[in-house]
Amino acid sequence: MNHSRNHHIDNPDTPLASSAFGRGSCPGHLIVAVEDVSSVFAIKCAGNDRAASIKDHVVAEAEARKIPHALLAIDVAQLERKADEWNVQFPRVKPFYAVKSLPDPVVLTTLAASGVNFDCASSLEIDMALAAGATPDRIIFANPAKFPVDIEHARRVDVRKMTFDNDDELEKVKQIFPDAELVLRIVTDDSASVCRLSNKYGASLEDCPFLLERAQQLQLNVIGVSFHVGSGASEPSAFVESVANARKVFDMAADAGLPPFHLLDIGGGFPGDDEGCITTQQIADVVNPALEKHFPSHDVEVISEPGRFFSHSSATLAVRIISRRKVRTKSEGDPDILYYLGDGVYGSFNCMLYDHYTPQVPTPHTFEERDMDSSRVLQSRVFGPTCDGLDTIYESVALPQLEIGDLLIFKNMGAYTIAAASGFNGVTRPEVMHFRTS
Repeated sequence: MNHSRNHHIDNPDTPLASSAFGRGSCPGHLIVAVEDVSSVFAIKCAGNDRAASIKDHVVAEAEARKIPHALLAIDVAQLERKADEWNVQFPRVKPFYAVKSLPDPVVLTTLAASGVNFDCASSLEIDMALAAGATPDRIIFANPAKFPVDIEHARRVDVRKMTFDNDDELEKVKQIFPDAELVLRIVTDDSASVCRLSNKYGASLEDCPFLLERAQQLQLNVIGVSFHVGSGASEPSAFVESVANARKVFDMAADAGLPPFHLLDIGGGFPGDDEGCITTQQIADVVNPALEKHFPSHDVEVISEPGRFFSHSSATLAVRIISRRKVRTKSEGDPDILYYLGDGVYGSFNCMLYDHYTPQVPTPHTFEERDMDSSRVLQSRVFGPTCDGLDTIYESVALPQLEIGDLLIFKNMGAYTIAAASGFNGVTRPEVMHFRTS
């Protein structure tokens, strides 16, 4: 990968840009190359043995910062590796990172410097992408049901690409931003995805001729088609069918006399690792041939909206054990011990509720001078810190006996974790740090 590409952070005196750098003010126009990101954001190196190094580094930082609850550690080098991996697996498809997955300023800056673009759903996400170094043409406003005030903001900052799936949205865009470049989102079969989206967004193929005609009547500029097979897709064929359907809409537009479409957005649904029921390579093996079959002309630009692909494996979460209760009188099915952690489903582990994610069994870390017999495990029930019984991370998991103050280290905690974390019950959200592995 080219580590010398520059990116620009404009308007740094805005609160957003200032907070993105963690300081009160920045130079008037800051230019940062990707190899300089570590100095700008004080990212610390974690050494060569990545797996062991990350755990040791995160534990050391949690202790140095005297973290009472949880610490989310983000590896910017992993983000760069994922950018390289994407370019190998999908050489024709430009990634537009779904900001909602992990809307962290350092993450966005790292990805922008690595040539990744941005899928935004609101004016705030647009501003974050711009502050990270993206130019307006590297952003797609991929929300088919936009706030009017956000369309106005997109007009002011010249973010032209935006999606729609109904005629009311066309009327809204005509009134507020008639020079926008519109992308028609079509419905997909997302029945094999973890989080379905077609129940909310996407025009049917039967409705597309009407929408294209209405756009023509309003003298709006429709430039292409988008779809989304759902978050956490488990069936590669969903992409193939959707690419074929997009081709049909391209042909409808040509038959209706519209200017040739030149953009295809194949959406998201790409896994963050290869440990699930589908791998990114399996998707690539069907998507790339489908693109060449249905869109052989490379005059059509192909983009995508991966979120968890980039964010999932980039973050490690260290959570403090804040309390425990040994179960001395047990009934059938009861655990041996209850642990209470400094983070839970109202914080980073909201991904269990909203993203249907089951965290991998964590690696424990003890601090006292004592032998931890890993072969002797206790059936443990693990809770978050709030006073809600719903705040349960594991009903039953095998862990060694741990003490208050010990840490549990969870890997692959970047996607849809702190993005939706709250301060419910007055519990502080996890602290965030950034580092770089070799």
